[in-house]
Amino acid sequence: MSIPLLKLKKDSRLYLLLFIFIFFCSSAWSQTHQTVSGIVTQRDDNTTIPGITVSVKGSTTAISTDVNGKYSIRASNGTVLIFSGVGYTQKEVAVVSAREN
Repeated sequence: MSIPLLKLKKDSRLYLLLFIFIFFCSSAWSQTHQTVSGIVTQRDDNTTIPGITVSVKGSTTAISTDVNGKYSIRASNGTVLIFSGVGYTQKEVAVVSAREN
């Protein structure tokens, strides 16, 4: 007679499979996304611009630059960041991984 090492009910097996699926999906997501950061400045005199909205195109992910014009946002390689603010021209910039440069 063999004794099973792990005896689970049907519901428990379903939860275990769900946990494994979520773990691997989150692991894959964290590998494809990176933190993109920088400072938004004016083109003519390089002064920083606070309050500019930085958003990931096609998603609801967005942040605003701080009082020093700095931002940090999670985005994957190849996505487009949109920089916009009242009184400024909107600009779109593609995210390129530092490993590809």
